[in-house]
Amino acid sequence: MPKHLNAPLVPLMIPLAVSLAVGGTTAPAVTLADAPGVAVTNIHAFQPSEGASPRAGLMLAPDGKLYGTTWRGGSGGGTTYRVDPETHAFQVLHVFSPLDANGRNADGYGPVSSLSIGSDGLVYGTTREGGRAGPLPTSRGAGVLFRFDPANPTQFTILHHFATAAGDQDGATPSGAAVSDGHGNYYGATNIGVIYKWDGAAITPVHVFEPLNQDRTNFGGANPYGSPVFGADGKLYGMTIYGGKTAAAQCIRLTPRVRNSKFFVISRSTTSVGTLIMRRCSRFSRRATVRFTAQTSLADRMEPGSCSRSQMAR
Repeated sequence: MPKHLNAPLVPLMIPLAVSLAVGGTTAPAVTLADAPGVAVTNIHAFQPSEGASPRAGLMLAPDGKLYGTTWRGGSGGGTTYRVDPETHAFQVLHVFSPLDANGRNADGYGPVSSLSIGSDGLVYGTTREGGRAGPLPTSRGAGVLFRFDPANPTQFTILHHFATAAGDQDGATPSGAAVSDGHGNYYGATNIGVIYKWDGAAITPVHVFEPLNQDRTNFGGANPYGSPVFGADGKLYGMTIYGGKTAAAQCIRLTPRVRNSKFFVISRSTTSVGTLIMRRCSRFSRRATVRFTAQTSLADRMEPGSCSRSQMAR
């Protein structure tokens, strides 16, 4: 399999009603489904100290464990955790620290995206809030890019504080994971307007979205949301919430790892919040046919929520 397909699994979101019917609890829960449309099994109900309001799917790592994040709970700003899908053993890996009076901290706050596994075997993630943004100590945090070793999760490292570059060219408030291209680079998007590349040392903007006009139109969309996805063609795909000619959601494509990366809008739809998932549609073709499906995160608007791994995400 090409290295650029080593992207994070982005599971489907199961609405709260499913978790309630199976688990009989109003607490957020991790659930598993063998196939879409079948009964799910509640394998863990979160306690407040473990996290609350999970807003993203789970990532299946090479060690066979499922890794995820919660938006709230812990000390208020969420947690990272892992769960064994076979034994249901659950472990909190990191508790994000509280914000100070200026909305800042050292390690980020409020992750809303799934995690991703890098070509180095380490786990990468982002937070939407917290960190140490801006030129002033009073500048509100705009999220961080972090990394940890699944073999030793206490080695939690902050790689970048967003909104620290001149003119916020590094973006702010990421709502998706940074995904590996298999060559030591990681690509992600921030809700306040860039697609970025982290090369192991620093973040550089790959594409900066144009500001919106008063009618919320522009060229190429605005406010990217969710994790980008590498296609079988080696190109990077993603979605924006607003912008374009119709002031609605855009599906976008970018050719990374080339000078003056080419950027295209490939489809438009109504406003959508979520992440694209890749499906291989033909197992008989030598070159797999790939379709992208918009996964709108209805659970993002529900508190508490629940997440699951489905057959489609494998």
